[in-house]
Amino acid sequence: MTDNLTFNQAPTVRDSLPSPNRSGVRKEMEALPKVFQPFLTWVVGVPATDETLPQPRPRRYLVKVCGLLLLGISLSCWALVLQGWGYLWLIVGWSLTVSASRQLQVVIVHHCAHSNFTGDRLFDQYLGRWISALMLILSFDQYQIRHRKHHQNPLLDDDETVEALRLRAGIHPGLSREALWRRMIMGLFSPLFHGRFWIDRVRSSLFSSDRAHQLRSGLVVVAQLGLVGFGQWWLAYGVAWLFPVIVLHQMSTLIRQCSEHLHPAPEADLKKGKRYYARATVGIFLGDPLPRADQPFGIKFWQWCVWWLRLGMLYVPIRLLILVGDTSCHDYHHRHPGVDQWLNAAIARQQDVDAHHPGWPVPYQEVYGLWRAIDLSFTSLSLIPVQE
Repeated sequence: MTDNLTFNQAPTVRDSLPSPNRSGVRKEMEALPKVFQPFLTWVVGVPATDETLPQPRPRRYLVKVCGLLLLGISLSCWALVLQGWGYLWLIVGWSLTVSASRQLQVVIVHHCAHSNFTGDRLFDQYLGRWISALMLILSFDQYQIRHRKHHQNPLLDDDETVEALRLRAGIHPGLSREALWRRMIMGLFSPLFHGRFWIDRVRSSLFSSDRAHQLRSGLVVVAQLGLVGFGQWWLAYGVAWLFPVIVLHQMSTLIRQCSEHLHPAPEADLKKGKRYYARATVGIFLGDPLPRADQPFGIKFWQWCVWWLRLGMLYVPIRLLILVGDTSCHDYHHRHPGVDQWLNAAIARQQDVDAHHPGWPVPYQEVYGLWRAIDLSFTSLSLIPVQE
């Protein structure tokens, strides 16, 4: 059962159930052939009942993400060579580039900041610093400090996510749910939003107070411009690199930030304690119920076509572009930030649910659908008085 830290206006949120008691979307999917189950676990964010934790391979993950980045850039350049209908390959190239850039930032840099990407603290710091320079984002060392504060309370006014939403997109308490939706949608296509975001990135990298980060970022930019200038690849540089890692990356970031945290009622537990923090996050899962078997063949066939189409054309892109890595199980990370099972977060979270969330007074909660999760966040934010 939910408690008074949630809000009745958003009935889509529910408690996550232990494996023997589970029902609903992911449980229904277990009826599909076993060969599909690992893929479905990745898409949905919830494991099948009998899945176990595999051995984490963080360095292999790093190589995969770097390969994805290079493949995305290569396909975008190839599209420019093909021209005509070949420009359609830009969609694939941009998608892979954005997916890789988001994974570099919100998965690899994030877990390097927790020193649990590989478990080697020095390697994680070195890697996090150079990725931060490549992406022209906040200094890794400054991010590490701010992120520790974020885990102490993710809803403070000067929190990295809260501050970014307020200053860049005007998303803050006191606005109606409808107004918050409008501001997010307008921000996605607003030159003002993207300009603010890009200026923040340039200031925090090329003009950073962290001289070492400033030097690394400058070296990255000089190396890029030198290589591009040598080959006169300016068009490819703008289309295959700058556009996806600036505009599309920032669009993905805004959507994710709008769904990242909930805002429990202001009076709840005096804004402190595990009970309050547990209610500030929720698992965001994807997928539709399976078509019913007791229907005429024609209707059932059509519904199965729609089901697979939505899986491939809606949920897979969301996982690739927005809910990358372990972000669908962000609530597990907030409860166990130092655990090195981030590569297998879906299974680790379910095991914690099965163990009845030891050390935490309230169960995990979940919502199916990214847009429902954003609506949930905006509903909670709209209930917070302006002075909060």
